[in-house]
Amino acid sequence: MKKKYTVGVMIGNIHTDHPGRLFRTIYNEMEKVEDTEVHYYIGTEADSFLREISTADSDFDYQYYTLYDYSSFLNLDLLIVAYGSIHIYHSKASHEDFLSRFPDIPIIFLEEPSQGEENVYSMIADNYGGMTKCIEHLITVHAYQNIVFLAGPEGNTDAEERLEAYRDTMQAYGLEVTEEMVEHGDYSENVDAQVERLLENNPDIEAIASANDEMTVAIYRVLKKHGLKVGVDVAVTGFDNMEMASYCKPALTTVWQNTDAMGKKCCQMARQILEGEECTSGKLPVELIIRGSCGCAYNSKNLVNYGTMNSLQSRDVIDVVSSLQQVQHQSWVAPLFARTLIQSTGSRKEFFHQVGNQLKQLGTRSSYLFLLKKPREVEKDSPLRAPRGLYLVMSQIGSKIETYEGHKAKKVSRGGFDLLSGQDENARQYVSFLLFDGKVQYGVLKLEIRAEDASIYYMVALQLGIAIRFLEMSEIQEEYRYELQKQNDQLEFAATHDVLTGILNRQGVFHELESFVRLHRKDKMIIFMADLDHLKQINDTFGHSGGDQALLQVAKTLTEKLGKKAVVGRFGGDEFAGILVSSGKDAMQKLEDSIHGSCEEFNDISELPFYVNISLGCVEFEFNENVDFQELLKEADDKLYEAKKKRRASVIRGEMNG
Repeated sequence: MKKKYTVGVMIGNIHTDHPGRLFRTIYNEMEKVEDTEVHYYIGTEADSFLREISTADSDFDYQYYTLYDYSSFLNLDLLIVAYGSIHIYHSKASHEDFLSRFPDIPIIFLEEPSQGEENVYSMIADNYGGMTKCIEHLITVHAYQNIVFLAGPEGNTDAEERLEAYRDTMQAYGLEVTEEMVEHGDYSENVDAQVERLLENNPDIEAIASANDEMTVAIYRVLKKHGLKVGVDVAVTGFDNMEMASYCKPALTTVWQNTDAMGKKCCQMARQILEGEECTSGKLPVELIIRGSCGCAYNSKNLVNYGTMNSLQSRDVIDVVSSLQQVQHQSWVAPLFARTLIQSTGSRKEFFHQVGNQLKQLGTRSSYLFLLKKPREVEKDSPLRAPRGLYLVMSQIGSKIETYEGHKAKKVSRGGFDLLSGQDENARQYVSFLLFDGKVQYGVLKLEIRAEDASIYYMVALQLGIAIRFLEMSEIQEEYRYELQKQNDQLEFAATHDVLTGILNRQGVFHELESFVRLHRKDKMIIFMADLDHLKQINDTFGHSGGDQALLQVAKTLTEKLGKKAVVGRFGGDEFAGILVSSGKDAMQKLEDSIHGSCEEFNDISELPFYVNISLGCVEFEFNENVDFQELLKEADDKLYEAKKKRRASVIRGEMNG
């Protein structure tokens, strides 16, 4: 069926359980709809993890927020935004700012309530009610009083509502909440430092309530490190009811927000809006699932929608094995992908083709590589907006790979992105990844892949960003090498050539003499010294500009008369020297006559106020291993001295010459 609608979906933080499941649910639901093309813009987070293993500044997660603005290149009919999961990348971005980017598109906000705006809908879990039930359970059932809270990211609606419920419930039961009793995490499991601070600042701690299940992984880990038993020494609760919650030891007491139901309901709302049917925002009910981590005895009846314990354990083994295999796959695929590309950085065309080929080998149905005209550096606090134009440099559909370079690269502008529809009629769902390395953005990789493979391709996209950086560096280095070679050539030219005349200088002549002699070792050769007559007189009478004109004419006469097969240079001042192959009998006399004749021809037609005359001293010799150029030149210079005795008495026109 032909495409009827185009939908954009934005979800971040998909390495965590709730956003990851939400993405997969929406993807699977949209897969059933044949007339809708869906473009997913997803981000994951690495900074919190990298902080645990490295002291290096790696806070580049803000880059992902820019990715969502790339959706403005599409002609969208509707936009689905898991606002809570993308807001963690840019806490300063406001609800209003986000809406201003898509003023004419119906938007469904997940995890963020609509504020009465026209054409804006929302689906959010009852965060406040769910966390209230959780804290009340800890207080009324277990009589805990020293309950601390591991909150989510500041500015995140889900996190703010859950924190507010904690504070209000504690206050309602007359329990004080100090600043030391609350730490903010990032909804990932890499929050060990925050848990450590809660333990250090609250020595009488009885319970830790977490704003989500993912962060309880760190809580369990840190408590074990300190020799504290979960559910015995310190109670622990979560929120979300992620799959791991039921098989933690002890199983996690948590608030169940039905992520699958949220994803399915969202897709139903999208369909209603696209078809012009009535649609209303909603709040998803939640349920407190009581297990062993809060101190309650474990009861398998409390498992909701997870079957019996035996079947769960069996399924978990399969899931764990599958996850381990996927991790192993990721650990191999991404570095190999990068290595292959880095080996292809000698040519842009080869590099782009190799990108498509590698993606094809991974089983990618289709892929499209879009690059910026020039890489751009993006700072954390700068406006995180996409540029105005992108260029398609590679497309891969099955085994067909095409690359586009230079002026052939296909430019895509904002609001004009209908390129993919005409390329692959069977493709309906694309996942987009931002290509960056550190602060520098390069473009977007758009792929037709399975939802469950998103994490693998996320790693591939990170490696591609690094590989593009190597490509850029390689090109810069090549350009640098070219410029350096150019400069070296210029320096070498300057070192071996006369600045005024452009012919060889003394160093250049000696550099060329030996190779010239060896090349013509079987021939007789003539080495000569030449001199511009009366340079001092010309300089004194007509200035150095007059002398320069005369020297230029000498260089021209010698090089034109002797040709390219001779070596000719200026030794400095009025002295010139050179070497050429002897033409046979009386060659030296013929050379002198030829040079003098050229001077006379020039002087006859020249309008200069002086004559240009050249005195010449020549020595003919044959090659042998003991050739001494200095001695030959001295001999030629002696003959030059004799020849200068016959020069004009004056080179100024109109004066008497002897």
